[in-house]
Amino acid sequence: GLSMLLRGQGGTERALRDPVASGAQFVLLDQAVIPVAMSADEINLLFNWSYGPANRDLGHPSYQTLVKSFLGVGLRTLSPVHVRGQFAGNDLVISWIRRTRLAGDSWDVTEVPLGEEEERYEVDILDSGTVKRTLGSSTSTVTYSEADQIDDWGTVQAAYDIRVYQLNSSLSRGSPREAMING
Repeated sequence: GLSMLLRGQGGTERALRDPVASGAQFVLLDQAVIPVAMSADEINLLFNWSYGPANRDLGHPSYQTLVKSFLGVGLRTLSPVHVRGQFAGNDLVISWIRRTRLAGDSWDVTEVPLGEEEERYEVDILDSGTVKRTLGSSTSTVTYSEADQIDDWGTVQAAYDIRVYQLNSSLSRGSPREAMING
């Protein structure tokens, strides 16, 4: 069996199941896989895609055709990591570490390159999955003020469910990181 594999890379962590069932199928990707040349203008447009064995001609009956649009997931910002919260008085300071698709694999750097035109985030404060308030920031920290907490909840809470998104100019919100913040 396969073991000791690095999983959840490149923004795929939300698709992980742990543990993966014994005998589960997998796809081995190597240098033979090349990206399809598409522009941002082609995201969400329907295209006819033909697929089949590489050693056969496109006209071979083993080829199938599928009508599909692509969502541009590979262009979305990755979800932030290491979301933390700490009360400063009754203000809740929420912080996180950004991730990047641009040269972000080095273990030797303290902060990965931004990879976006500008640094922007949104933090949703949730009430049973419903957004109660959205906070914006241009740094990897945001403050949920005591006044906003009282306005939203009537009192300062001991813990909050949140989602943190990094924004990008072409697709807006990237993949979220969900966290329970205990100040």
